[in-house]
Amino acid sequence: MSRGRAGRSGWLALAALSALVAVAGCHPRPKYSGWHLEPVRSAPDLPLAGAGGLRISLGRPEGRLSLVTFGYSSCPDVCPATLADWRRVRPRLGADTSRVRFVFVSVDWKHDTPELAGAFARGFDRTFIGVLADSMALGRLLPAFRAEARYDTLPNGAGLAVSHTDYTYLVDDSARVALSYDFAAKPENLARDVRLMIAARRLAAR
Repeated sequence: MSRGRAGRSGWLALAALSALVAVAGCHPRPKYSGWHLEPVRSAPDLPLAGAGGLRISLGRPEGRLSLVTFGYSSCPDVCPATLADWRRVRPRLGADTSRVRFVFVSVDWKHDTPELAGAFARGFDRTFIGVLADSMALGRLLPAFRAEARYDTLPNGAGLAVSHTDYTYLVDDSARVALSYDFAAKPENLARDVRLMIAARRLAAR
């Protein structure tokens, strides 16, 4: 009888161990604070112009994640607030900053230039990238992010106002637009999600 009880105990222990191994091998999906965009779309491979002849493409992540937002250099409120929050994200990443691009995309192709977009972004942090997308590029770029941008005529014909989606987006190292964050998302939440995705994607240091 004692031998039988010992055999059953050993079987139960083996079963428990097997269950633990199975659970450990599942790699559960990290819990992000950002919203998952479903179905996931990829950023198109389009050259976007920055200052000094810089050309980048959100469709070519070069082994890094990208934090992306859309706006314009003369934006009076939303864009400065977003990039000011990004400035608080960067020091929270520590050594992981080398695995992330911070990209401000100007949608004001009628008034902005690559130099203006670049200067605006660098005004918050010298590592931030500012680029300009023309109307043709925006036609392909914005749908991938479920974003919008348009010009609105001001009352009495006083000029044009630029309207744009004020979200921040996290693009993974395969160019997939994975997560979105509404305006005024907490910098600590953005930093946490970036670190989680770096770990989940096993990105190497650059």
